[in-house]
Amino acid sequence: MIADKKILITGDSGLAGSLRKLLSSTNTVTCVSRNTGYDVKDIASWFDQFSDHDIMINNAYQDWCQIKVLEHVWQIWSDHAAHMIVNIGSTASDYVRTETDKDAQYWPYRLHKQSLQACFQKIVRLGSCDVKLINPGPIDTKMVSHLDCAKMSPDWLAEKIIWIMQQPEIKRVDLWK
Repeated sequence: MIADKKILITGDSGLAGSLRKLLSSTNTVTCVSRNTGYDVKDIASWFDQFSDHDIMINNAYQDWCQIKVLEHVWQIWSDHAAHMIVNIGSTASDYVRTETDKDAQYWPYRLHKQSLQACFQKIVRLGSCDVKLINPGPIDTKMVSHLDCAKMSPDWLAEKIIWIMQQPEIKRVDLWK
């Protein structure tokens, strides 16, 4: 059980909201997003006020921002074994798109998630901070509401992520529904 931790989550709805709901009963949870006054594109301007947190869940997708968040937090926490960075990637990094007819097209989302995965793979064995990458398939949020496919509920996925966070030997996992 994750308890008595200070947890920072990028994003405030969908999966971030589900994670906040489940984790806040035993932890102090803060969600950062444009809605809460923090632009993930400019993490360097606000992260210092949260550097005392124990866990960063790098969830909000906005172009290259997840890579910037991982790099920034890693630079500060890399040598702190008590800290954890959980990155939410995507199965789109390695697998055929749900819209198979579009799989060969240029897709910035895939490129961004592949870059997050590449960054994770370079740093996961460096330092003492626990770094994880969780690659879910489609999540039932506004972002994929147009897709006709099996989707994970944010609440279901949040439960799986919290379980994975408690497993120090798990560093990367792909989740399907």
